[in-house]
Amino acid sequence: MTTYSVDKVFVALLSFFYCMQLLSMKERAQIKEEEVRRIILEIAASSNLAQKLELVDTLIGVDYHYKEINDLLCSIYMTRMEVPMTSTSPH
Repeated sequence: MTTYSVDKVFVALLSFFYCMQLLSMKERAQIKEEEVRRIILEIAASSNLAQKLELVDTLIGVDYHYKEINDLLCSIYMTRMEVPMTSTSPH
């Protein structure tokens, strides 16, 4: 029969709980990532330009994480290109 010191058991338990906590945090991060992706895709599919621009404004700085943000920006750009420019000058 193998005997373990209290210190070794304590370290093993701490390691186990740390690993479980780390896994839990990774799972929560993955769930949040999917939630953000869903929100981005929903807004990208909408026709509400103001909502799209607000989303882009919110996400500035993290655009390298999500291909969907780039797709949204391209969509806004392409939509803008399709709308004729109106002159606002008083001439």
